[in-house]
Amino acid sequence: MTIAAEETVLCMIDMQEKFAPAINAFDECLAASAKLMAAAKEMGVKVVVTEQNPLKLGSTVAPLPEYFTETTQKISKLSFSCFGSEEFRKAIAESGCKNLVIAGIESHICVLQTALDAAERGFNVYLAADAVSSRKENDKLLALDFLRSKGVNVMATESVIFMILGTAESPFFRNVQKIIK
Repeated sequence: MTIAAEETVLCMIDMQEKFAPAINAFDECLAASAKLMAAAKEMGVKVVVTEQNPLKLGSTVAPLPEYFTETTQKISKLSFSCFGSEEFRKAIAESGCKNLVIAGIESHICVLQTALDAAERGFNVYLAADAVSSRKENDKLLALDFLRSKGVNVMATESVIFMILGTAESPFFRNVQKIIK
């Protein structure tokens, strides 16, 4: 099974400055998120980045903005589910995607609600488990268990990346392999 890059959007949820000190294992989550962003850029996967109330919570944390392209859409929101934002719904609709790869914070709030809404809308949802986190580890674990029970594909970041890559014969293989290492 592969995930077609041209039918996929990476949704990076609320990886913002003010959250960083409070999030459990934030550095590991950020490292996995950076791999996803770099691989998406390399393979031409569309990216939507959300920021929860950025005036109060700050911008997307470095190094993620390094991987933004001219097509990366950055969306401010107040709703917990990204689908509560009209701008997000429009971006996803215009992308024509059928697959959503989800990463970010917090697992049990914005990530969970976005993943549930995406699955309810008929998207194939792939949650990069090591690229999500919460303030409390148990909140993350409970969210992942719940999402699995609702049909969300909970996977490792590398698994998601290699499912999009599809084959070692891909023209992106060597560059993606460097990102992973």
